[in-house]
Amino acid sequence: MRVVNEGAPSVLILAPVDGARVPAGREIPVRAESRDAAVLWMAVNGARRWSTGGDRLAGAWAPPPGTHTIVAVAEREGAPDAVDAVTIVAVADPAGAG
Repeated sequence: MRVVNEGAPSVLILAPVDGARVPAGREIPVRAESRDAAVLWMAVNGARRWSTGGDRLAGAWAPPPGTHTIVAVAEREGAPDAVDAVTIVAVADPAGAG
């Protein structure tokens, strides 16, 4: 009997960086990349927002004020999922939204 474990795909959130403070209500880039995944998707505060069958995912998002968790998941059938997460804080722009 031969058992092959190909291992999990990998995933990395490229933007935003963990701990970032960003202006609330203004679009920020959201990017992730994976290796050896069939599906790559990202969620904000538990709600899936972006998905691709490729190894790079890019989007934009205008966060409301508060603390937010962004999660990226790389999936491949027969392998454990790979997960990366960052937490950001969206702060009100003291200069106004102009």
